[in-house]
Amino acid sequence: MNVTELARRMRMNKKVLLEILPEFGFDIGNRAIKVDDRIAQKIIRLQNRIKHKIEQQKEEEAKKRKALEKQLRQERGESVVIPD
Repeated sequence: MNVTELARRMRMNKKVLLEILPEFGFDIGNRAIKVDDRIAQKIIRLQNRIKHKIEQQKEEEAKKRKALEKQLRQERGESVVIPD
């Protein structure tokens, strides 16, 4: 099965899929074009866990970004004033 088709079936970005698969024990390179059908079926079975992991990573990145922005605002001396 084509990796592009697999990603389309799972409704996710091909690049993101290829980056996260090694965390689940699949040794597929970032430049892979095809995946064995048996491996593709295993990946599809783990679809919910993979999507959950991706969502967790996105949330962690958002938290880090917010913390960094807050720190930068504090360093600049910026503050938010809410009127009465």
